Amino acid sequence: MQGHPICPACAAPLRAFPPPLAVHGCDACGGFWLGPEVWPLIPTRRLPSPDPPPAADASRSARHCAWCRQPLAAVTVPGPTATTLEHCSQHGLWFDARDLGALGDAQLARNITAVKHDSNPRLDPPEKMLIGSALRSLGMAGGFGIGNVLRKPGNPERVSTNVGVHGGGAVAQLPDGRTEPIFAATSSGRMVRMLLLLTLGLTGFSFAIGYFTVGGLQATLMAIAVAVTMGLGTAMMVGLMAIARRRRIVVDVPNRLLRVYDGADQTMAVPACLILSVRVQLFADPGYADRYDVLANLGFGELWLEQTLEGSEAQQVAQRFAHYLGVPYDPELERKAE
Repeated sequence: MQGHPICPACAAPLRAFPPPLAVHGCDACGGFWLGPEVWPLIPTRRLPSPDPPPAADASRSARHCAWCRQPLAAVTVPGPTATTLEHCSQHGLWFDARDLGALGDAQLARNITAVKHDSNPRLDPPEKMLIGSALRSLGMAGGFGIGNVLRKPGNPERVSTNVGVHGGGAVAQLPDGRTEPIFAATSSGRMVRMLLLLTLGLTGFSFAIGYFTVGGLQATLMAIAVAVTMGLGTAMMVGLMAIARRRRIVVDVPNRLLRVYDGADQTMAVPACLILSVRVQLFADPGYADRYDVLANLGFGELWLEQTLEGSEAQQVAQRFAHYLGVPYDPELERKAE
């Protein structure tokens, strides 16, 4: 490679990342250039070979190689969510910031993100420490349970971490001290009312069936047994909801942070500069109602912020998150089936 590489997207000079990563990044737009020598290190082998057949003119990009300045060719990386990258047969691939997940290797993508920010001269030491802390916590996040849930996102090599679905809602904290809602907390009262109505319905149904089959006395006993069983179940549910630490999200607008609280304790603070976009994914589950997930794309993973049964509601929530975080909203609805 000769000369100094120039960003294909914004023409700013590219900066070499520290070894051992053979990567050059753009501090202006967040994209990066991955040389062909790095490709064999990617275990998923989802990228094209270093020397694919010449592309047709129709697939040529308007951008040019960072090194030789020749027009780049469009290359589609296969997968559940296909990504189109730009490629030079001699010098490698160009990734826009939003394309980081197309690497298909969460650890490599996380390492590139960490090095990109840690070696960025535009960031001061406190900002780098905050970003490094967030990346470490995101790298350790996961596991099965109410708090953190691992699941298959659109790209199966990435991991989604549930931070917002469990009850506490989300608000934006504005520079003047006011807060504005992003989505409401789960109402425990509403759930209790639904359980009580279900108890009454099952009790009446069991009494009616028993009355016409075994007689009034036994029907009454059956109805009482159903009511007691459902009542105990409702009481247990209310008790669990009362003692559970509700997880909530606060978008700290002045500091551009997404803060996650488990009860009163802050468990995570994600700088907005790590969030590439906010989007909605339709999760089609046969036999159940379709669900819409609001996701913050980190490239190496996704924060699962909210889930709703209404697509328009999910889009509004995603747009609010994007607005308060100051990141792009991705309007394309990704569809995923179980």
